[in-house]
Amino acid sequence: MHTFLQRRRYGSSKRDGFTLIELGIVIAITAILAALILPALASAKERSRRTACKSNQHQFYLACAMYADDNNQYLPKAVDNHGYYSTLWVSDSTYQGFTEYATDARVFFCPNIVLGSEPRYNESKGNLIGYNYLGNVEPPTEKGPDVLVSARKMTDDSSITLLADANYWGGQDKLKLAPHTISGSALANKTSLTRNLPGKTSADLGAVGGNICTLDGSINWKNIGSMHTYHSMGNDPSYFGNW
Repeated sequence: MHTFLQRRRYGSSKRDGFTLIELGIVIAITAILAALILPALASAKERSRRTACKSNQHQFYLACAMYADDNNQYLPKAVDNHGYYSTLWVSDSTYQGFTEYATDARVFFCPNIVLGSEPRYNESKGNLIGYNYLGNVEPPTEKGPDVLVSARKMTDDSSITLLADANYWGGQDKLKLAPHTISGSALANKTSLTRNLPGKTSADLGAVGGNICTLDGSINWKNIGSMHTYHSMGNDPSYFGNW
């Protein structure tokens, strides 16, 4: 009788943990919940970055406006070091004009733009910026398919676009930038300046839109499907921008 009671005590059906089946169920449920929650978190993070991007554009705009105030209302020129029209690479003199009036050079970049190993400076092209800058140029006449209207002075039509997120693509190397997908910048090799990825345009990378700053200082979000396509480099008509 004593032996039987010992067996009952030590052979109790009480368990200290999960069975393998129960553990598998818990892991599966956790994975499902993570799959549901993580995209929502990424989307929320992207929305906050769009707000930070809007703030940077505003500071960039103020630098342009202050430059114009000291230069008979003329804006810095959107040209490279050879004097060719360029929206993403600007000449040394244009970049100097920006930096003289901006408190921090980081405002020239959308917070989503990741340069990685990409150089910020090219002796021929000039200085890389993280937005399409469109001021004070005679743009190329070729349609892409739309003809750009550039503001020469701050007193021009207030509805003209001055700054836009760098939805930018083209060239023999199939360069594409998409700073705002549903979860942030499109990346390849740890940089936003992607090359040779499938597709042709920023939209092909998943771009959903961008912030657009007009000459009156207004900054508004614009969906990629509502954007127009323009030439973004004067000496190479194979490069385009969307804004």
